[in-house]
Amino acid sequence: MPVYNSEKYLRETIESVLGQDFPDFEFVIVEDCPTDGSPAIIGEYAKKDRRIVRVRNRKNLGISESRNRGIGAARGKYIMNMDHDDISMPGRMRMQAEYLKRHPGVGIVGSGVIAIDGGGKTIGRRELPETDAEIRKALPLYAPFSHPSTMVRASAYATTGGYDREFEPADDYELYFRIGRKFKFANIGKPLLKHRLHEGATTVKKIRKMIFKTLDVKRKWVKEYGGVNAGVAFAALKQTAPAILPLFITGKLLKAYYRLPP
Repeated sequence: MPVYNSEKYLRETIESVLGQDFPDFEFVIVEDCPTDGSPAIIGEYAKKDRRIVRVRNRKNLGISESRNRGIGAARGKYIMNMDHDDISMPGRMRMQAEYLKRHPGVGIVGSGVIAIDGGGKTIGRRELPETDAEIRKALPLYAPFSHPSTMVRASAYATTGGYDREFEPADDYELYFRIGRKFKFANIGKPLLKHRLHEGATTVKKIRKMIFKTLDVKRKWVKEYGGVNAGVAFAALKQTAPAILPLFITGKLLKAYYRLPP
């Protein structure tokens, strides 16, 4: 879990992971040179719980490289992703680990997501395609996973490579294409994560950059792997991006994305 200036929500996030009912796990926290009270909070929990592994960046590397450092420090078969302001719901780790154990061909499993505001109030939800076929059909059009809800097989990272900083903050979307060349996909329909939407969240703060980096991902996929669906999706997004960008800025499409009230 990369951490940068998240002291407001960090305790609740950490406790949601430490409270999971999975018998054996390590909690790798990558401190990306935060300037607030986050390191003190992490240190407090690390003293009480030996499952916490602290990784400290010498300089601010950003989320892609911080994720890669966390993956490099992890020793488990499965890696559960987590953002520093979200909440893993009870049973999440166990359910996703059991799913990967039962389905050895699946490289990444996500879940449905509940959207919450800065105060923790439920404001919407996001449902995602569940089967490999459904996810592959959606992949050229949009990211068919909520990244912080995913658990990834460590071998999927090892054989396809980690996150590419060039595509940040759509680096997770680009990675899905690479994982999909060697592994199957899945989403558990049940919501297993509470995703916090607030002014400081990457989803809200970097939405303009997200749109244009998504275009770059689609361009790469069309160029390297081909595919009519991807080509059509890329052309459609390129044509409509100027029109949909103002809607994202005003939050209208973001609300529709999570089925939020107008």
